[in-house]
Amino acid sequence: MRRILIIWKIVLVILVVLACVITGLYCCLVKASEADAELERFYNEKYGKKGGKKCQKEDQAL
Repeated sequence: MRRILIIWKIVLVILVVLACVITGLYCCLVKASEADAELERFYNEKYGKKGGKKCQKEDQAL
């Protein structure tokens, strides 16, 4: 019986650690996505939505 309790506690600790890791990764991805959106918004404000001549030529080539 005591062995089952030890195994149960170990499994519980592993699940808690795994949940913390997954939550941390999710938060990092969300912050990276927000930073990317912020950078895109800054670029659009500075250069306009169409971009420069070089960007237009690249878009036409695609």
